[in-house]
Amino acid sequence: MNAGTVTRIRTALASPLGQVAMLTLGLGATVAVSWLVVGGRLAAQGPMPTLETRSVPLFAFQSVLAAGVTAAFVGLSGERAWRRIVGLVIAAWLGELVVLTVGGSVLVANELVPTVAWFYWLIGTGGPIQPIAAIAGGLAAIRFSGPTTG
Repeated sequence: MNAGTVTRIRTALASPLGQVAMLTLGLGATVAVSWLVVGGRLAAQGPMPTLETRSVPLFAFQSVLAAGVTAAFVGLSGERAWRRIVGLVIAAWLGELVVLTVGGSVLVANELVPTVAWFYWLIGTGGPIQPIAAIAGGLAAIRFSGPTTG
């Protein structure tokens, strides 16, 4: 990344809403990438065939990606308060639900209606698996970056 890109990202991360939005985008990307890479063509048939045959590698890969996204967030934002990281990750995880509920019908060709969005959100993120991995990645980044605050 060049200096201009880093400056724009840090400007966006200056506000709590910007932080939640960036983490929501990052964590949402981990869902899409993990399902496409691990699920492949099987994921196009719906979530259940993928879950039945590839759930362990799927959520393991997603966990690594989520931890990496949050570690990168800590590095870019300079955030060192662990309680704040936990709150931001939970808010971003819930933000993924909001995106699916509000924009799901647009994103997935009118098949993802608000009444089933919560189900796909839970399946897509592995329930608490994604936020726990993201929090672990953020806390590890804080731990290895220096002194912490509350």
